[in-house]
Amino acid sequence: MKFVVSGTEESWNELEETIKKFREAGVTYPVWIMKAGATLESQTGTDKNYVGESYVATEAFKRGYNYSSRVHVHIWGNTMGT
Repeated sequence: MKFVVSGTEESWNELEETIKKFREAGVTYPVWIMKAGATLESQTGTDKNYVGESYVATEAFKRGYNYSSRVHVHIWGNTMGT
């Protein structure tokens, strides 16, 4: 299962509640986390309105989840069709 989070505590709480419901229903798939954001600045945290993906990845690992980067944003930026 893949979830997109912003990195705020609210987004982590919502994620945890959702995963809890899946687990209670017997779903045991691994969980993958991807950081929200369509620009390179929002991914790296150089846009001060966003935390960087290194923070989100570290938090995901601490919580026992996998992390996947938005590679298309790093390669092509905020381009339609990628």
